[in-house]
Amino acid sequence: DKVAGGFVSHYLLEKSRLCRQANGERNYHIFYQLIAGAPTDLYKRLRLAPPDKFKYLKYGTTTFFARPGSKSTIAPDRLSEQAKKVGMLTDAIVDDAADFSHLSDALGRAGLSPNEVLYPVWFQQVTLRRIGIAPIAAILSQRDTV
Repeated sequence: DKVAGGFVSHYLLEKSRLCRQANGERNYHIFYQLIAGAPTDLYKRLRLAPPDKFKYLKYGTTTFFARPGSKSTIAPDRLSEQAKKVGMLTDAIVDDAADFSHLSDALGRAGLSPNEVLYPVWFQQVTLRRIGIAPIAAILSQRDTV
């Protein structure tokens, strides 16, 4: 029940990649994992959509990854137009749906309950992406009503 160690992987996140990725690249892996692997009730509760519906995701690759031989499946309504055409991309390490499941399990083992802690974490992620959908002026005009 006690943490015995850990590992932090370093990743260079350039300013130019925060709002737009180059063609063939993607950003915000956790968000792809959330879209691919969230249980249906969480997906609906967060009002998620395919990656190509989010401004901060749609300029790069909007297709999900799966490891070779993976049994991960992603509901058709979660697929971007690109993913519907080319299917899943394969990667030796990344498997979006499975990785979300592993992350959720690990957070649960760390004592983070789905309703008290995890939902607010996922909600924050979605809110940050939705800022990329809504014009800033619209957000600012609603700030007094929130």
